[in-house]
This record gives sequence, C-alpha cells and structure tokens, in this order.
Amino acid sequence: MLFSSPIVESVVLHRSVATGEVDFGRSDIDMLIVVDEEMAEEGTAIASLCRELNRARLFNPALNHVDVYDPRGIESHARMDTFWASVERRTIMLLRGQPVEIPFATVHPDHALQKFLLWVEWFFAVSVQQRNRRNLWKTSLECWNSYASTEGFGEPFLLRVEMEAQAFLTEENLATKRLGEPAYATRFVFELAERLHRSRLPALRKLSKPVVFEAITAPLCLHRRFVVVPRAGFPLPPEAFEKGAFPCTPEILDLFIHAKNAFFYWILPPELLELGIQPPFMSEFLRTCGSYSHSRFLFHPGFAIPSPQTQTARLAIIRHAMDAASRGELPSAIPQDKIREMMTAGAVTIADYYRTEYGRLRHEGRQIQESLLAFSGTG
Repeated sequence: MLFSSPIVESVVLHRSVATGEVDFGRSDIDMLIVVDEEMAEEGTAIASLCRELNRARLFNPALNHVDVYDPRGIESHARMDTFWASVERRTIMLLRGQPVEIPFATVHPDHALQKFLLWVEWFFAVSVQQRNRRNLWKTSLECWNSYASTEGFGEPFLLRVEMEAQAFLTEENLATKRLGEPAYATRFVFELAERLHRSRLPALRKLSKPVVFEAITAPLCLHRRFVVVPRAGFPLPPEAFEKGAFPCTPEILDLFIHAKNAFFYWILPPELLELGIQPPFMSEFLRTCGSYSHSRFLFHPGFAIPSPQTQTARLAIIRHAMDAASRGELPSAIPQDKIREMMTAGAVTIADYYRTEYGRLRHEGRQIQESLLAFSGTG
C-alpha cells in the first residue's frame, strides 16, 4: 500500500523487527520510508502519503511510528548521528523499492553520548513511569549500549542479548535480570550517567533533596515534568511515576546542556544553577540548532506524532538562536508564555500543515543548515 504512492522510493523495516527481536502484539512495527527528493518539495504529495499510511494503519495499528526521509536527509543525518547510521546500516531490511544507502562512518563518541541521553529522556523514562519490567530491561540495556560506544567500545551491539552478555561481563556485580525493577534499573542508568559526567564536565555540588519542576523545552516545545534526584540510588519520589515525567540527576541535565540540547539551560531553576552548571558555549547552541533543524522533523506530523502545531515554533526558536549567533551573542531565553504563544501559531490539522506550512518551513530549514555551514567555515 505504501509503495503504491508515486512519491515513495523505498520501504524498509528497521529496529527491533529487522533484528528479529520484535514481540508481536506488544511491539510497534518500525518502518522507514524514503521519498523522492523532488516530489518531497510538495506538501500535497507528503499529505497524500500520510493518508495512505492512515489507511494501512486500519489493517495494522502497529504501524505507529514511521520515519520519513528524502535521500539527502538520510545522508546528512548519517553524518550528524554516526551511532544511528551504524545501527541502521547493519539492520535495515528492504521490503520494496530501491536499496537504501547509509554511508559508513566510525561512530563518534559525541553521537553515542547523545543517543544515551535520548534513551534516558524518553524510552527509559516512560518505562519507569509504567513500571514495565520488560521495557525497563530493554531500555536499560540500550542505555548501556550507547554508554559503551561513548566510552570507546566501538560500534554498538545490535541485539539485546549481546548487550546483556557484554554488560554482564564488563559491569561489576551487575544483575541483568534485576534491570526490570525500577529502583535497580534507575540506579544502574544514573550511575552510567555519573561516570560520563565525571569524564567530561566539572563536578557539581550535590542536591540535598529532589527538585521537581515543569517546563516547555525548546526547540521541540514539549511539556515535561522534571524529577531531579540528588544522585544515583536516591529513592524516586512519586512524581517520577507520573505521565510525562523525566526522572534524572543534575549530572544528566548538565550533560544534556553541553552535549545534546543547549536550550535546556533556559529552564533550569535556581536550585540547579547553584550547583555549578555552566552556560553552554556558542558552539553547543549551534550544534543543537543543526540537530533540531534537520529536515526529518518536517515529516513527523502524521507519521510519528499526531499534531503539527510545534513545527512553526521549533524553527522560530532556532532562528532566534541563529540571529543571536550572527551578532556574536549567546541566545537569550524565550519566556515560557511566549513559547506557548508561538505554539498556537501553527496549523491545527495535518492536512493544513502540509498544505500551508510545510513548503515554507522546508525552505527555512534549508537556510538554517546553510547558515550553520557558514559558521563552521569561519570557525
């Protein structure tokens, strides 16, 4: 059904289905679609493909998350995330269409660290909230896998049984079967984060008690409840198990600011700033802008997320940061109420987004990427 769309060049399986570790009935079926570069310029063509996917979901609701790329998008993403490229290159399974070429590159430790933080922020956090033993085991091992690549183990392992075996061999006194327990898994993952922090950033002063706060995080405009515990092994407060919670430590947030998302610095309350977390460098803001202005985000509405409303705000926040960088200044924080206002400016429906906003945002995203190249050319 998907390949019948004239815009589609390739349909592939990836992630757990492609590696054979899928649990049908409980797992999503992860698919990746490559669309024609020229036809991808037209929002109406992407909207048509989205409607075809919705029809396919009537037959198979497990097609929950579908990644969409154009060929240049795959190539540029492979350069920006060599960890992702390593896994995808070795696991994707072509279903229909042209073979998908993912360039080879040695896994960069910074990219592996970013993947570690992504797992901690989303998949691991959700597993904690749900107290889901199976997913806690899986996501804890995925965190260790990206941690291992960060620390120089080489290319990431592809199968969780491999991750479990290697983690058992290298981590002292690790009881891998207990990774399904929220307290044990959280202590294990947070200790990995503390090790990564010690090797990269100055030590922070310690919290005396948990700090819980809510904020909209830029540039993706996601509402999160941060549950910050003083250290690994500290008991998780009840808020950590609520929907939308992000349990973490100050060290994890410090790593986020300097390795993954510099905009997180905007939302830190005084209790955390007093611990010694330093502002991000200009280069860290620019790296964040490069990551979050990538074209793959334009295809998220309808394929990976249900609403298009944050797309316009995302690029507006990035433009704000780029304008400051062009003046040689660190970007000033956009107030939370202003970000909420920006979030209401986007299209409400998927159809309207692809009809009225997608083309303009695609052009703006390309301009931002070109500006970033100019910055890198001048050091």
